[in-house]
Amino acid sequence: MRFIVVLLLCALNLIFAYEVKTVYIGSGYMRTSYNEGMICVTNSLARSVVIISKEGNVVGEISVGLAYPVSAVYHAGRVFVTDYYKSSVLVYSVFGKLISSIRVGERPATLMLHSGKIYVSSLGNSTVYRIDPYAMSIEKSFRFSAPSLYFFLDGEEIIFLYYGSTVQKTVEFANSERTFLYFNEIKTPLKIHRVSTRYFLLDYKTGTLLCTSKTKEIWRVNLPDFAPDMVLANNFIFVNSLKEPVISVVSLEGEITDVIELPNITTSLEVLNDKIIALNHVPGELYIVDPYQKKIETLKLGSYSVSLVKISENSVFVLSTDSGEGYFLDF
Repeated sequence: MRFIVVLLLCALNLIFAYEVKTVYIGSGYMRTSYNEGMICVTNSLARSVVIISKEGNVVGEISVGLAYPVSAVYHAGRVFVTDYYKSSVLVYSVFGKLISSIRVGERPATLMLHSGKIYVSSLGNSTVYRIDPYAMSIEKSFRFSAPSLYFFLDGEEIIFLYYGSTVQKTVEFANSERTFLYFNEIKTPLKIHRVSTRYFLLDYKTGTLLCTSKTKEIWRVNLPDFAPDMVLANNFIFVNSLKEPVISVVSLEGEITDVIELPNITTSLEVLNDKIIALNHVPGELYIVDPYQKKIETLKLGSYSVSLVKISENSVFVLSTDSGEGYFLDF
């Protein structure tokens, strides 16, 4: 059999108790999404999308009709896949049967589900498409000044980040009206979170964390370079780095209140209850961090762990691409 599920129960130790379930998927899967109890993992080179339930059971695989799948998400019994070479969103059953093909702009990449709608960013024409998943047709499109993989959704508003762009825009808010902001020295905006009327923007290359309204910058702090992720918890912002093995803790007022040292650098962060979960890709470790008690526990995973996805308030899924394993961790 290609898919093997193993259940491991980790004993209570001095810090945390957790349960780990491992599912073998196959090597080369790089991207992960979670929705409505289903995880989709995508292998572009193998032209494959595997669907796994949150209980750890492999439900199906899509391997027919794909040229270069980039992103996939499950919704209402169907799987929506962006195909980079076909310039389309392909719609499948969970058992791999092609249902429909929705033509979008060239080189579609990032795909998200939000408030019952599918959003797709096409790099070829710098456009984000909003798709009705039931009609399986484009509902609206939003053209931007340059392509980007990074956009976020707030209600019906698209928050578009101009990553690596040369245009005089850093972030653009698009709905019935449009506004944009430009910040000097912010060339690689990667993440953005909103708290009330304030937005917290993270620049990957410089590690700059910036607070802004829709009209002006409020504050910025310089953190370690190459900052790949940030999360918000209990009125603090937690930011990691690919340059230094740390998590910087910043208040909503822009004060660096703490720097938590980790065993290795990390790529992704999640929040589970009061714990910060940090993923290390090489050698492949998960750090369970209590930022208030300053306690850290290390959990060994498979080789080259590339993706961390929260699937409930108490559990995450980790994808290790080289060893071909998926880990379900319940805390």
